[in-house]
Amino acid sequence: MNPERWRSIGEAYAMPGMIRVGFDLSQFLYDPVKTPKDLTMLYQVLIVVMTLLVVASAIAVHN
Repeated sequence: MNPERWRSIGEAYAMPGMIRVGFDLSQFLYDPVKTPKDLTMLYQVLIVVMTLLVVASAIAVHN
């Protein structure tokens, strides 16, 4: 993606007042250097929840 193109688009939208002047368009651009979020905690919580569901299901079926 071309950052200059997005800057130009931002200026075009700012002129009629569709967005505020100086709106940060950097979130629209892909940054290959940006480090991904650490999802370790999410995975651990999902494992615990799934384990509890399996145990609860096993107990429910057994009774």
